[in-house]
Amino acid sequence: MKIEVIDTQRNGIHLVRVEGRLDAYFSSQLEDEIDTLLEQKTKSIILDFSEVTYLSSSGLRVLLSIHKETEKDGGLVLINLRDIVKKVIEVAELDDYMKQAETVEEAMAILEGKMEKTVASS
Repeated sequence: MKIEVIDTQRNGIHLVRVEGRLDAYFSSQLEDEIDTLLEQKTKSIILDFSEVTYLSSSGLRVLLSIHKETEKDGGLVLINLRDIVKKVIEVAELDDYMKQAETVEEAMAILEGKMEKTVASS
């Protein structure tokens, strides 16, 4: 598995490209990488799954954990999901819970819109 973190330089949103299988063995790697970002006060994360070929229940657990950690002050958006990964999320009935987008720009708009609402309601 390969994980690449890209600082987008817009409102502290980070793009994380994930490649390979997000299974029991590699999901802890993703969790560790995201935990490092969250310790640096990152509020929003875009996960690019264009190269993810498999998503296990352990991978879903990590996604739920990331969602929970980011939902109050920012958010999590999944982009470029392959059909097999989308299907796993749908079967787990998390497709309405986890935000998904087709492009980085669309994901940024979702996250920036949510951040504006958070600031306005403060």
